[in-house]
Order: sequence, then C-alpha cells, then structure tokens
Amino acid sequence: MCDEPRGNLSQNGPPAAAVDGRLIRKEGPRKLRSYTSPGYFTLYQGDIGSKTTIIVNIHRTFALDSDLTFKMLERPPVGAVRIFGRAGEARELLLLAENQTSAETW
Repeated sequence: MCDEPRGNLSQNGPPAAAVDGRLIRKEGPRKLRSYTSPGYFTLYQGDIGSKTTIIVNIHRTFALDSDLTFKMLERPPVGAVRIFGRAGEARELLLLAENQTSAETW
C-alpha cells in the first residue's frame, strides 16, 4: 500500500473476478473492543447517472487480510494534484486534477 490514496489498481485473478478502480481511501487496522479490524482500502469504479447528474458512485472495499492480490496499473502523472473530501487518516480522494490550475478551478 502507498502512503496516500492514489493511482489505479487492478485485482489479479480469473477474468470474471477482475476489478479495476482508482484507489480513493485506505485505513489501517484498528481495535474495537474485542474485535480487531484488519484494515481496508476502497476503490472507486465509476458513477451511474447522466452527464450532469450522478445518482450513484460505485465503490468497492477490500480487507487487507483478503486472499486477493492487486497490482498498480498506473501512477498519477507528475504535477497532478490530489483533492480530498476531508482531512485525517480516513480521508477520501475526490479528484485527481491534472495540475494546480485545474484543482483550483474545480
């Protein structure tokens, strides 16, 4: 896992089980009373809706202790700017802007 959400990931495995998406969130293990969460990461896979109205964002979350394997397909280009929805460890990537000007315009 990388230090901050970024890049595109693809799940290795049979073609029917392949999952592509952009890494938007990660969270390490945490303890909740007697249960310890293994940590997870979330991939953004797209939107359902029209060009002007998004009805549903498609996200898939995977546990870090999963038997699945993933590989990085693409890293953000140099100069790209990440825009997060909130600060802190549970931040979520909203947009990967092409450059600073695009990020400020957004």
